[in-house]
Amino acid sequence: MLLAKNKNIFIYKAETRKMTQVTLDALLQRSGNILIKYLTSIQATVDKPNCLETQVPEIKNMIQRYFYLETDISSQKLDGDNRAQKRVFSKLRNVDNIIKKCKN
Repeated sequence: MLLAKNKNIFIYKAETRKMTQVTLDALLQRSGNILIKYLTSIQATVDKPNCLETQVPEIKNMIQRYFYLETDISSQKLDGDNRAQKRVFSKLRNVDNIIKKCKN
């Protein structure tokens, strides 16, 4: 939901709306980076190189876009289309199984 930049997933009080909105905007802006850091940390904990990309092929393009194009294109283009995001998150629901497959 964060990657889709959906602001409707949060509920906040009217008296803190402006501060909350600024915080939410910053979180949404960094959501792709948070995902990439999560994915690279998973890959760093497993034994087989590129195993995560093998198990979830959709992340390869996403990671490459962030590493090489982050300063050149918008965060929405970096994140990719919604279908690719849904495929990534669908596969990551079984992240424990993916990690097991990636360990020797």
